[in-house]
Amino acid sequence: MVINRSCLGALLALGCALSAPAYAADLIVSANDGKFVRVEGRATYPQPAPSDSLAVLDASQFPPVLKTVVEGIEHTVSGPPQSVAITPDGKLAVVGAPSRYDYDAKKESFGTYLQIVDLEASPPKMIGKVELGAHPNGLTINPQGTLLLASATDGTVKVVTISGKDLKLADTIKVGEKRLSGASFTHDGKAALVALRDEGGLAVLDVDGQSVKLTNERVSTGIAPYNIDVSSDGRWAAVGNAGLA
Repeated sequence: MVINRSCLGALLALGCALSAPAYAADLIVSANDGKFVRVEGRATYPQPAPSDSLAVLDASQFPPVLKTVVEGIEHTVSGPPQSVAITPDGKLAVVGAPSRYDYDAKKESFGTYLQIVDLEASPPKMIGKVELGAHPNGLTINPQGTLLLASATDGTVKVVTISGKDLKLADTIKVGEKRLSGASFTHDGKAALVALRDEGGLAVLDVDGQSVKLTNERVSTGIAPYNIDVSSDGRWAAVGNAGLA
């Protein structure tokens, strides 16, 4: 299971709710992969594999309850929990492209797009895709709900604008030479942190409206930084490290 942490406060270890008073919905979105099963420490890919899906949970009560399951979503075999994001108003979910397992070649292949899910529809459904040109690892949406950053495995950050339910690729920023992982906006929306999984540390991006620029600042981390979440008061960033291979 791959789970998104896309809001102001943490809710359990499962995910998080959009809980600020200005937000319209208390939701958790969880993108679920059916292709990969770890058995006694080994990666296995059972056939036939269950379908992937997107679970939407109502977090306005405790414990959260399953609201709906969106079928037809494809998701990654393995990847950061931040490869799913939800807009602050709870109207859209964005899911990173899947990785697929080639049973004949016995290796994974990686998609290079975003999947857009309309959570307002009844039932919720996928309404489109945005081609990025690289496999997205970490997704983060600004507090205004107007900008999405996707950190990719080719060392770039993809800048995607959000207008209603329309997403468009606006820019590509070279951040590193190797894989990027998690990404997180600060809560004023004026900066973002991006994990350089293979090179180490966090890159700092400056955000001015829809203009995003790489700064010279770097933040030290543990080995292979993976996920990032900024505290609701904006004072701290928590970084999960994958460690040595």
